[in-house]
Amino acid sequence: MRDSRVNPGKINGRDPPDKDVGTAFSRGVELPAMVRGVGTSGEAFESETHLNDLSAGGLHLSLEQSVTKGSELFVIIWLAASPNTEVATPRVAVRGSVVRVEEISGGTYRVAMTITHYKFL
Repeated sequence: MRDSRVNPGKINGRDPPDKDVGTAFSRGVELPAMVRGVGTSGEAFESETHLNDLSAGGLHLSLEQSVTKGSELFVIIWLAASPNTEVATPRVAVRGSVVRVEEISGGTYRVAMTITHYKFL
């Protein structure tokens, strides 16, 4: 297993083209994910969702809970658009900090976070 710490401000020593979260690898592909964190209410949550974007330095996802900018989230990402129950689907666990939260419609939020640690499972 590989465990790595990521400098979200640099990719290979250079600033990423998208200064918010990095260069997107999965733009247009919705990867399933499970998110754990603490909402603005102060209660811990665990939620199934999908990623809107995944990059070397961060990700965008949708949540039905509001979270605070600067809060830490833990996310497990399935690296397939449709995980297969007959064959193990590659996954990666990431930990990071919320850098942006915007309400997109009645109780749904788009969240951008930087990745500070990751581990392939």
